[in-house]
Amino acid sequence: MPLGHIDIRFLRNLDNVSLDFDPSLNLIYGDNASGKTSLLEAMYLISTGRSFRSHRAEHLIQHGQEAFSVRALNRSGKVQSEMMLRQGRGQRKISINGADDIKLSEMTRMLPVMFISPEGHHEFLHDAQLRRSAMDWLVFHVEPEFQALWSRYRRLLKQRNAALKARASKASITAWDPELVRVAEAITGLRKRPLQRLQTIVAEYADRFDYPDEVSLVFNAGWDIDLGLEGVLKKNLEHDYMRGHTSSGPHRADLQLCIGDERLQYVASHGQQRLIVSTFRFAQLALFKESVDRECVLLLDDLVSELDRHFQRHLLELINGLEIQTFVSATEREYLQQFDWPEYTLFHVEQGKIEAL
Repeated sequence: MPLGHIDIRFLRNLDNVSLDFDPSLNLIYGDNASGKTSLLEAMYLISTGRSFRSHRAEHLIQHGQEAFSVRALNRSGKVQSEMMLRQGRGQRKISINGADDIKLSEMTRMLPVMFISPEGHHEFLHDAQLRRSAMDWLVFHVEPEFQALWSRYRRLLKQRNAALKARASKASITAWDPELVRVAEAITGLRKRPLQRLQTIVAEYADRFDYPDEVSLVFNAGWDIDLGLEGVLKKNLEHDYMRGHTSSGPHRADLQLCIGDERLQYVASHGQQRLIVSTFRFAQLALFKESVDRECVLLLDDLVSELDRHFQRHLLELINGLEIQTFVSATEREYLQQFDWPEYTLFHVEQGKIEAL
């Protein structure tokens, strides 16, 4: 069971929250602005160290307090671990089992979390950076060397961009290129490795919804593959010199969802877009389970409420078939209980107070 217990202090409208969770399904209901999403946010924070709602810590800390804290107990096999995050204004403390010299990536690997919201599909389809982040969520967890390579690439890119902005000599700029190319190609190889299997799972899931055309994944490395990154960097040197930044590389990679030959956002309805983006994320979870000997937490914030009953049924079947710990929020208790859920724990949220029923 990945997440067995959580304690929350001074996070938005949540304080003195102490909850035990079901290992499979947890249903959370309450009025809008009652604290449902904040509870999911706390779980996301203890995994990633960041919020899916705000980049500023002061927006998360309860008024009149100096910091918020989230403590979680998670279990892998017979081993239970305690994770702690305390975030103040300008300072953050992370600990695992009392040890404080912890990198955020260690916590993320220990408690993998995926969050899906009603508006997330629109952001995904219209923001290449979010698509890259979604793609790299899976690569980070299934390819252990990815994190070190990505950190190395970002340092090299920062140095090259600094030379470009400083109008350094072209020899000084291109001196970064050989190592940048080597690391970039390694990153791209890791990104491409799971795509064929992921495409198969996405197609299998999409078949359940009777789409007339195949749903496909189209990967763009971030440069012209035929020319090669070394050639592209040379070709774009004058352009990059004028702009002061490197215009091609894995930091510009993309992964598009398509129906037939067209991008999803151009040919699918609003409901279909939400459904297909969600099934893509579920396919990532399925591949995660195939590839990694760890469990994952799925957070669904009022995801299915605007879908018609046909799509709701299929989507909930996919969730159930994943067999991972899942948290689902909604405004109505009756809405959550109208489906044939397996065993679950039900929580009611009202004005920041959470009660297990």
